[in-house]
Amino acid sequence: NLSLGSNQLTMQPLQIHLPAEAIGSLSPMLSALAPEGKLRLNSEAFTIRRSKSQWLHQGQITAFWQPAIFLNDIEAGNYQVQLRGNDTPTLSGELATLSGKLELQGKLQLNERNELRMDGRVRLAPGAESSKLQPVFRAMCGNGLNECFLGAH
Repeated sequence: NLSLGSNQLTMQPLQIHLPAEAIGSLSPMLSALAPEGKLRLNSEAFTIRRSKSQWLHQGQITAFWQPAIFLNDIEAGNYQVQLRGNDTPTLSGELATLSGKLELQGKLQLNERNELRMDGRVRLAPGAESSKLQPVFRAMCGNGLNECFLGAH
């Protein structure tokens, strides 16, 4: 169900399927990794409304990226992102790994310019050190270890 007003769009319930290539525009690092796979966005109710000079978000969206593929054919895993807006221009939430050899977890922020920031951990699962995931992992973590922290850590 979609409700459109002069300054507001409400979607309830929301279920959208998108190609994962769409997230490449959220971050230069993601763009360089050429994301592929399928994104599924779900929400019970989500509202975007215009207030003065900014767009405000209200509600929660859960996104599933299954499978997450990088650099044309490297499958990294399956991930879930929960983003919430509380009548704010920024969406905040969490990223979690559902399964896979590239483990991602942390906090996310999507600002009003559609720029994504992650504060969290990137880790190779045990046994994945010699896998074809190495180019993806090294692009995220150039420290030579099997784990790194992104953002404010």
